[in-house]
Amino acid sequence: MNREFDRVDAVLASSMPGRALNFLDDAIRAAWRSSSTGTAARSAGGALKVMPAPQLIRMIAVAVLIAAAMQPILISVMPATVAPALPWPAYALEAVFAGRRVMLTDYTTQRGPADELRYKKRYTLKSR
Repeated sequence: MNREFDRVDAVLASSMPGRALNFLDDAIRAAWRSSSTGTAARSAGGALKVMPAPQLIRMIAVAVLIAAAMQPILISVMPATVAPALPWPAYALEAVFAGRRVMLTDYTTQRGPADELRYKKRYTLKSR
């Protein structure tokens, strides 16, 4: 930032909408720190940090699979004015890809040096 934006920031912060936004931000931060939802989210975040990569990828893929499988059902009960324009086969395809990721997580996260060398040989352009 430069001085021009520092001045704009100061003017905005001292204005009525700026003070209201600062108050709202402080209230939300205080509520998040003391709420049971915030505590659960912080503890889940800590658990995700120590989780091994294959298990974390598999867990995320399962969540995507469930969401993609449920979306066509949810779309069928939504009013047409708020339903997404994406057709249901797109969600089915997304669920198939997420299911494939769940099944192949161990293979794709535990490749060794031989697999890397094979990849380089196959996809590297040869110079003449």
